Amino acid sequence: MNHRTAPVQLRERYALTPERLRGLLRTLKSDPSFSEALALSTCNRVEIYLAAPDPPTALGRALEALTDHDDESTAELTRTLMEDGAG
Repeated sequence: MNHRTAPVQLRERYALTPERLRGLLRTLKSDPSFSEALALSTCNRVEIYLAAPDPPTALGRALEALTDHDDESTAELTRTLMEDGAG
């Protein structure tokens, strides 16, 4: 998600403060869906890189972790990413 693929309001909602970044990485590392995880957050983008044996499942789990398992937020973020071909 970056300044070209998502509006500022959405980017602000999912910006990763250092504390939130650590929590997200703890969540991803503890999930057996992923063999590797890396997250990057700047003022204009959030990137999550994952290695997983089942990419569609891993994508769903990563979106749930990023949205704190809020189904409505997960659906909104999924729509935004899919519209822009990021997924």
